[in-house]
Amino acid sequence: MKFKDLSGFWKGIVIAFSIFTILFTLIFGGLVAFMGNMRSENEAKRNLSKKPDSELIGQRLVIERKGKGDIHANLYIPDTAPSEKLPVLFNAHGGGFFLGDADEMDSQCDYWANDWNVIVVSVNYTKLDTKPMNYAVAEITDTVEYFKDNADKYNADVTKFSVIGHSAGGFIAAKAAIALDAKGFQLQSQILLCPWTTGLPDKVSSTLAPVFFSLGGADEISQKSPQYQKALKEAGVPYTVKEYEGGQHPFIHSPYPEFQKGLTAEEKAVFATEEQFALSRQAEADIKEWLKNITV
Repeated sequence: MKFKDLSGFWKGIVIAFSIFTILFTLIFGGLVAFMGNMRSENEAKRNLSKKPDSELIGQRLVIERKGKGDIHANLYIPDTAPSEKLPVLFNAHGGGFFLGDADEMDSQCDYWANDWNVIVVSVNYTKLDTKPMNYAVAEITDTVEYFKDNADKYNADVTKFSVIGHSAGGFIAAKAAIALDAKGFQLQSQILLCPWTTGLPDKVSSTLAPVFFSLGGADEISQKSPQYQKALKEAGVPYTVKEYEGGQHPFIHSPYPEFQKGLTAEEKAVFATEEQFALSRQAEADIKEWLKNITV
Protein backbone atom coordinates (compact mmCIF):
# COMPACT_ATOMS: atom_id res chain seq x y z
CA MET A 1 0.00 0.00 0.00
CA LYS A 2 1.28 3.45 -0.93
CA PHE A 3 1.61 6.23 1.60
CA LYS A 4 -1.01 8.36 -0.17
CA ASP A 5 -3.57 5.57 0.23
CA LEU A 6 -3.19 5.43 4.02
CA SER A 7 -5.74 6.96 6.35
CA GLY A 8 -4.85 10.15 8.17
CA PHE A 9 -4.22 8.19 11.38
CA TRP A 10 -1.72 5.82 9.82
CA LYS A 11 -0.04 8.61 7.89
CA GLY A 12 0.55 10.30 11.23
CA ILE A 13 1.99 7.10 12.69
CA VAL A 14 4.37 6.62 9.74
CA ILE A 15 5.52 10.25 9.85
CA ALA A 16 6.04 10.14 13.63
CA PHE A 17 7.98 6.86 13.38
CA SER A 18 10.14 8.25 10.58
CA ILE A 19 10.95 11.37 12.59
CA PHE A 20 11.72 9.26 15.66
CA THR A 21 14.02 6.99 13.61
CA ILE A 22 15.91 9.95 12.17
CA LEU A 23 16.29 11.63 15.57
CA PHE A 24 17.35 8.39 17.24
CA THR A 25 19.96 7.75 14.55
CA LEU A 26 21.34 11.28 14.87
CA ILE A 27 21.40 11.23 18.68
CA PHE A 28 22.77 7.68 18.96
CA GLY A 29 25.35 8.34 16.27
CA GLY A 30 26.39 11.56 17.99
CA LEU A 31 26.63 9.77 21.34
CA VAL A 32 28.78 7.00 19.86
CA ALA A 33 31.04 9.60 18.24
CA PHE A 34 31.24 11.55 21.50
CA MET A 35 32.13 8.44 23.51
CA GLY A 36 34.72 7.47 20.92
CA ASN A 37 36.32 10.90 21.07
CA MET A 38 36.27 10.89 24.87
CA ARG A 39 37.89 7.46 24.97
CA SER A 40 40.58 8.59 22.55
CA GLU A 41 41.26 11.74 24.56
CA ASN A 42 41.39 9.80 27.83
CA GLU A 43 43.68 7.20 26.30
CA ALA A 44 46.04 9.95 25.14
CA LYS A 45 46.08 11.45 28.64
CA ARG A 46 46.71 8.04 30.20
CA ASN A 47 49.58 7.43 27.83
CA LEU A 48 51.26 10.59 29.08
CA SER A 49 51.52 8.92 32.50
CA LYS A 50 53.22 5.80 31.20
CA LYS A 51 56.95 5.30 31.61
CA PRO A 52 59.31 3.60 29.17
CA ASP A 53 60.17 0.14 30.46
CA SER A 54 63.78 1.24 30.86
CA GLU A 55 62.73 3.95 33.36
CA LEU A 56 60.27 1.88 35.38
CA ILE A 57 61.46 0.89 38.85
CA GLY A 58 58.98 -1.97 39.16
CA GLN A 59 58.71 -5.05 36.98
CA ARG A 60 56.05 -5.35 34.29
CA LEU A 61 53.69 -8.23 35.04
CA VAL A 62 51.07 -9.66 32.69
CA ILE A 63 48.52 -12.07 34.11
CA GLU A 64 46.74 -14.10 31.45
CA ARG A 65 43.08 -15.01 31.91
CA LYS A 66 41.08 -17.53 29.92
CA GLY A 67 38.22 -15.91 28.07
CA LYS A 68 39.07 -12.45 29.42
CA GLY A 69 41.66 -9.79 28.71
CA ASP A 70 45.11 -9.94 30.28
CA ILE A 71 45.75 -8.00 33.47
CA HIS A 72 48.67 -5.57 33.42
CA ALA A 73 50.40 -4.68 36.67
CA ASN A 74 53.69 -3.45 38.10
CA LEU A 75 55.43 -5.67 40.65
CA TYR A 76 57.63 -4.40 43.47
CA ILE A 77 59.69 -6.70 45.70
CA PRO A 78 61.85 -5.37 48.57
CA ASP A 79 65.51 -4.97 47.61
CA THR A 80 66.55 -6.95 50.68
CA ALA A 81 63.69 -9.42 50.78
CA PRO A 82 64.04 -11.88 53.67
CA SER A 83 63.73 -15.63 53.29
CA GLU A 84 60.36 -15.72 55.07
CA LYS A 85 57.18 -15.23 53.10
CA LEU A 86 56.10 -11.61 52.61
CA PRO A 87 52.75 -9.82 52.86
CA VAL A 88 51.30 -8.65 49.55
CA LEU A 89 49.65 -5.29 48.93
CA PHE A 90 47.39 -5.00 45.86
CA ASN A 91 47.22 -1.37 44.79
CA ALA A 92 44.59 0.47 42.73
CA HIS A 93 45.68 3.96 41.64
CA GLY A 94 43.40 6.98 41.48
CA GLY A 95 42.31 9.01 38.48
CA GLY A 96 38.56 9.58 38.66
CA PHE A 97 37.77 6.14 37.14
CA PHE A 98 38.75 7.38 33.65
CA LEU A 99 42.34 8.56 33.98
CA GLY A 100 45.55 7.59 35.75
CA ASP A 101 48.03 4.78 35.26
CA ALA A 102 49.90 2.42 37.57
CA ASP A 103 53.17 4.00 36.40
CA GLU A 104 52.18 7.22 38.19
CA MET A 105 52.82 5.45 41.49
CA ASP A 106 56.11 3.83 40.48
CA SER A 107 58.35 5.56 43.06
CA GLN A 108 55.71 5.38 45.77
CA CYS A 109 55.06 1.65 45.34
CA ASP A 110 58.79 1.03 45.40
CA TYR A 111 59.02 3.02 48.65
CA TRP A 112 56.16 1.03 50.19
CA ALA A 113 57.75 -2.26 49.21
CA ASN A 114 61.07 -1.40 50.83
CA ASP A 115 59.90 0.61 53.84
CA TRP A 116 56.96 -1.62 54.72
CA ASN A 117 58.75 -4.85 53.70
CA VAL A 118 55.89 -6.03 51.50
CA ILE A 119 55.37 -7.14 47.94
CA VAL A 120 53.37 -4.49 46.08
CA VAL A 121 51.29 -5.36 43.03
CA SER A 122 50.04 -2.16 41.40
CA VAL A 123 47.25 -3.08 38.99
CA ASN A 124 46.75 -0.95 35.90
CA TYR A 125 43.03 -1.68 35.86
CA THR A 126 40.79 -1.03 32.87
CA LYS A 127 39.09 2.37 32.94
CA LEU A 128 35.39 3.13 32.92
CA ASP A 129 35.32 4.51 29.37
CA THR A 130 36.45 1.09 28.12
CA LYS A 131 34.72 -1.45 30.37
CA PRO A 132 32.07 -1.34 33.14
CA MET A 133 33.21 -0.85 36.73
CA ASN A 134 32.84 -4.51 37.68
CA TYR A 135 35.51 -5.37 35.08
CA ALA A 136 38.15 -3.33 36.96
CA VAL A 137 37.03 -4.86 40.26
CA ALA A 138 37.41 -8.34 38.76
CA GLU A 139 40.92 -7.46 37.61
CA ILE A 140 41.86 -6.80 41.24
CA THR A 141 40.18 -9.96 42.55
CA ASP A 142 41.67 -12.09 39.77
CA THR A 143 45.11 -10.68 40.56
CA VAL A 144 44.66 -11.62 44.22
CA GLU A 145 43.61 -15.13 43.23
CA TYR A 146 46.57 -15.42 40.84
CA PHE A 147 48.99 -14.63 43.68
CA LYS A 148 47.15 -17.02 45.98
CA ASP A 149 47.64 -19.79 43.41
CA ASN A 150 51.28 -18.81 42.81
CA ALA A 151 52.26 -17.89 46.36
CA ASP A 152 55.36 -20.08 46.37
CA LYS A 153 56.64 -18.52 43.15
CA TYR A 154 56.54 -15.04 44.68
CA ASN A 155 57.33 -16.08 48.27
CA ALA A 156 54.00 -14.57 49.29
CA ASP A 157 52.19 -15.03 52.59
CA VAL A 158 48.58 -15.77 51.63
CA THR A 159 47.38 -14.92 55.14
CA LYS A 160 48.66 -11.36 54.72
CA PHE A 161 47.06 -10.10 51.53
CA SER A 162 45.70 -6.53 51.60
CA VAL A 163 44.16 -4.12 49.11
CA ILE A 164 44.99 -0.43 48.99
CA GLY A 165 43.67 2.36 46.79
CA HIS A 166 43.51 6.11 46.49
CA SER A 167 40.39 8.06 45.47
CA ALA A 168 38.68 6.09 42.66
CA GLY A 169 41.17 3.34 43.39
CA GLY A 170 39.93 3.31 46.97
CA PHE A 171 36.43 2.61 45.70
CA ILE A 172 37.69 -0.21 43.48
CA ALA A 173 39.80 -1.66 46.32
CA ALA A 174 36.79 -1.60 48.67
CA LYS A 175 34.58 -3.29 46.06
CA ALA A 176 37.28 -5.91 45.46
CA ALA A 177 37.45 -6.61 49.21
CA ILE A 178 33.68 -7.11 49.26
CA ALA A 179 33.85 -9.44 46.24
CA LEU A 180 36.69 -11.50 47.72
CA ASP A 181 34.87 -11.76 51.03
CA ALA A 182 31.77 -13.04 49.20
CA LYS A 183 33.95 -15.73 47.62
CA GLY A 184 35.22 -16.78 51.03
CA PHE A 185 38.74 -15.36 50.67
CA GLN A 186 39.93 -13.59 53.81
CA LEU A 187 42.03 -10.50 53.19
CA GLN A 188 44.19 -9.28 56.04
CA SER A 189 43.12 -5.69 55.53
CA GLN A 190 42.04 -2.90 53.22
CA ILE A 191 43.58 0.57 53.18
CA LEU A 192 41.49 3.36 51.71
CA LEU A 193 43.31 6.61 50.93
CA CYS A 194 40.97 9.61 50.55
CA PRO A 195 38.57 7.11 48.94
CA TRP A 196 35.57 7.77 46.78
CA THR A 197 32.85 6.02 48.80
CA THR A 198 29.64 7.12 47.07
CA GLY A 199 28.05 3.95 45.72
CA LEU A 200 29.55 1.58 48.27
CA PRO A 201 26.88 -0.54 49.99
CA ASP A 202 25.01 0.57 53.10
CA LYS A 203 25.26 -2.96 54.48
CA VAL A 204 28.33 -5.21 54.47
CA SER A 205 29.28 -8.62 55.81
CA SER A 206 30.67 -8.91 59.33
CA THR A 207 33.51 -11.01 57.88
CA LEU A 208 34.87 -8.15 55.77
CA ALA A 209 38.56 -7.35 56.28
CA PRO A 210 39.49 -4.54 58.72
CA VAL A 211 39.77 -1.10 57.15
CA PHE A 212 42.24 1.77 57.57
CA PHE A 213 40.94 5.14 56.38
CA SER A 214 43.59 7.77 55.56
CA LEU A 215 41.68 11.02 55.04
CA GLY A 216 42.56 14.58 54.14
CA GLY A 217 41.15 17.31 56.35
CA ALA A 218 40.97 19.68 53.37
CA ASP A 219 39.53 17.06 51.03
CA GLU A 220 35.80 17.09 50.24
CA ILE A 221 35.85 13.50 49.04
CA SER A 222 37.31 12.33 52.35
CA GLN A 223 34.47 14.00 54.21
CA LYS A 224 31.94 11.70 52.53
CA SER A 225 33.46 8.51 53.96
CA PRO A 226 31.54 8.47 57.31
CA GLN A 227 28.56 6.90 55.53
CA TYR A 228 30.67 3.85 54.65
CA GLN A 229 32.23 3.89 58.10
CA LYS A 230 28.68 3.62 59.47
CA ALA A 231 28.06 0.51 57.34
CA LEU A 232 31.25 -1.06 58.70
CA LYS A 233 30.35 -0.17 62.29
CA GLU A 234 26.87 -1.64 62.00
CA ALA A 235 28.35 -4.87 60.64
CA GLY A 236 30.97 -5.04 63.39
CA VAL A 237 33.89 -4.69 60.95
CA PRO A 238 36.95 -3.16 62.68
CA TYR A 239 38.10 0.11 61.16
CA THR A 240 40.56 2.88 61.97
CA VAL A 241 40.22 6.48 60.83
CA LYS A 242 43.18 8.85 60.57
CA GLU A 243 42.41 12.35 59.31
CA TYR A 244 45.34 14.62 58.50
CA GLU A 245 44.54 18.26 59.10
CA GLY A 246 45.19 20.35 56.01
CA GLY A 247 45.61 17.28 53.81
CA GLN A 248 44.52 17.89 50.23
CA HIS A 249 42.95 15.10 48.17
CA PRO A 250 46.27 13.83 46.69
CA PHE A 251 48.44 14.57 49.75
CA ILE A 252 49.57 10.93 50.05
CA HIS A 253 51.30 11.26 46.64
CA SER A 254 52.77 14.73 47.16
CA PRO A 255 56.50 13.91 47.69
CA TYR A 256 56.83 11.65 44.66
CA PRO A 257 58.28 12.83 41.32
CA GLU A 258 55.67 11.17 39.11
CA PHE A 259 52.91 13.12 40.87
CA GLN A 260 54.77 16.44 40.80
CA LYS A 261 55.68 16.06 37.14
CA GLY A 262 52.16 16.77 35.89
CA LEU A 263 51.43 19.78 38.12
CA THR A 264 51.26 23.40 37.03
CA ALA A 265 53.03 26.04 39.09
CA GLU A 266 49.69 26.98 40.66
CA GLU A 267 48.93 23.37 41.53
CA LYS A 268 52.37 22.86 43.04
CA ALA A 269 51.72 25.78 45.37
CA VAL A 270 48.73 23.85 46.77
CA PHE A 271 49.53 20.17 46.39
CA ALA A 272 53.34 19.95 46.54
CA THR A 273 54.25 21.89 49.66
CA GLU A 274 56.35 20.94 52.66
CA GLU A 275 53.12 20.65 54.66
CA GLN A 276 51.68 18.10 52.23
CA PHE A 277 55.00 16.21 52.13
CA ALA A 278 55.03 15.93 55.92
CA LEU A 279 51.42 14.72 55.99
CA SER A 280 52.22 12.08 53.38
CA ARG A 281 55.17 10.73 55.36
CA GLN A 282 53.14 10.69 58.55
CA ALA A 283 50.28 8.84 56.85
CA GLU A 284 52.66 6.27 55.38
CA ALA A 285 54.28 5.74 58.78
CA ASP A 286 50.84 5.28 60.35
CA ILE A 287 49.85 2.71 57.72
CA LYS A 288 53.14 0.86 58.22
CA GLU A 289 52.53 0.67 61.96
CA TRP A 290 48.90 -0.37 61.48
CA LEU A 291 49.88 -3.16 59.11
CA LYS A 292 52.37 -4.47 61.66
CA ASN A 293 49.69 -4.81 64.30
CA ILE A 294 46.66 -5.83 62.30
CA THR A 295 45.22 -9.29 62.96
CA VAL A 296 42.39 -11.12 61.24
